[in-house]
Amino acid sequence: MTKNEPTNKKKPSLWANRKHIAMWLLIVLFVAAWMFALGIFVGRKTVPVAFDIDKLQKELVVLKQADIEKQRRHAKINSAEANGKINFDYYDKLKDSKNINKREPTAVKPKTTPLPKKTIKRTKKKVAKTQTEKTSKMTQKEKNVKPERKNKSEKTLTIQTASLKDSNDEDQMVAELKKKGYAAYKVMGVIPDKGIWFRVRVGHYENSAGAADTIKRLKKDGLDAFLVNK
Repeated sequence: MTKNEPTNKKKPSLWANRKHIAMWLLIVLFVAAWMFALGIFVGRKTVPVAFDIDKLQKELVVLKQADIEKQRRHAKINSAEANGKINFDYYDKLKDSKNINKREPTAVKPKTTPLPKKTIKRTKKKVAKTQTEKTSKMTQKEKNVKPERKNKSEKTLTIQTASLKDSNDEDQMVAELKKKGYAAYKVMGVIPDKGIWFRVRVGHYENSAGAADTIKRLKKDGLDAFLVNK
């Protein structure tokens, strides 16, 4: 063939190129996966530390059994100590009870001879006399006290000079009467339908005869004085 002859070769299509590239990618991925798997298998045998799971489980079981036995031993020791304490307390109580049960020698009481009947009668008479004397003394004291109470309570009369509504007016009147020598004082009283009233009174008397002189003096001073009960 000469240089001037036309070339009959066809150019490769895009689809053919894509297939070619995909095939090469699949081959590369397969080889990489195979190499990774071979590395894992080889590495298992060459690893220096190998874990035996069965052996570890057996060791754990042995350790658990040893721990359980220790706990049982401690429990036995504690129970033995407790029993020993209880027994010692029991023996101590027995010793104390023995000491308590030892009775001390009781002292012999001297025999008391009964008193004769005559002395008993005499003592009864003496007691009766003392009781009667006490009652008589008490009655005498009561008699002496009663008249004093009557004398104190007999002063139940007083002289009233005025009855005022205003307490200030009453205070002024009481002050004026005291200046004149009267034993004046005021009393508050409630009158039905009228309210509170203040009463001016003078002295405390046993009877009307004792109050007559003061009533005369008050009337001379221009006051309407009259005798009332307290």
